[in-house]
Amino acid sequence: MWGDIDMSNDTYKVADRKTPVTEGELWTSLIEAGLAEEQGSLNGSAIAALSGVDVFENTANAGTMDCKDSQNGGKTVEAVIGTDTRTAVIDFDSEPYKSVVLLIMKYGDEKYRGTGFMIKDDIVLTAAHNIYDRKKSAAADEVYVIGNQKDTAHVRCYSKFKVPFDYVAETSQDGHYDWGLIKLNAPMPDLGVIEVTKAVPGIVSETALIAGYPGEVRNVSTTDMWEASGAIDKYDTASQTLKYKISTSGGNSGSPVVVDYNGGKAVVGIHVMGNAAENTAKAIDDEVIVAINEFH
Repeated sequence: MWGDIDMSNDTYKVADRKTPVTEGELWTSLIEAGLAEEQGSLNGSAIAALSGVDVFENTANAGTMDCKDSQNGGKTVEAVIGTDTRTAVIDFDSEPYKSVVLLIMKYGDEKYRGTGFMIKDDIVLTAAHNIYDRKKSAAADEVYVIGNQKDTAHVRCYSKFKVPFDYVAETSQDGHYDWGLIKLNAPMPDLGVIEVTKAVPGIVSETALIAGYPGEVRNVSTTDMWEASGAIDKYDTASQTLKYKISTSGGNSGSPVVVDYNGGKAVVGIHVMGNAAENTAKAIDDEVIVAINEFH
């Protein structure tokens, strides 16, 4: 239905849809996937039932595994640390919330959820493991992008996405290369964009906000956007990651880590994983900035 997908590139693993997708085809695909009941009507209960695709380090088996976080035998891949202080976002048309989008990925018959954020009118930045499964050595068959708290006027699919080859080949589990870019089949300019800036060591102790679409909060399934704030505890320059105890759960992967910047807000990291001690974001570094500027 979607035409050829090109997965070859010298620097990035690229999925490039050759045939443009019409709005009717998009909604037909959503209906067939059970995510919509008819054109212009999303299936909220089906979306709420989706778990996130998240990565964790299995110390018994070196390397990376992708898993259904909340249904994976109790394994914790993103963590609530201490008291869960997350609150539902009410004013999701204000910044930075209106630029945060819900992602739904299809891998064969399996469907998962994640988070991303608009950095251009038609480009989303997210975690690489949302759109490329290293365990299966395969890109997602489909990526749906849903903005404005599931407003059906803001539903798109990908026309192209890419992740670093270093992520595909990476055997470590530190999050260094866990980032990816998605180009939409049509822009969503009224969602606005979030500024992205390079993280620096001086960011430690600053207060950061994480907003995204976790699959559950305090053991209750949800399709809402949730936020939480806390201090950045560490900037690991070796792995280019940020560490913090801000609570998250499956589905938060790809959420922006936002700080005050030049009188406004800017993203300094992409939430990717966690454990009982700390949660982790891929820090925005020169590689990410260059890739953003080159991606179109």
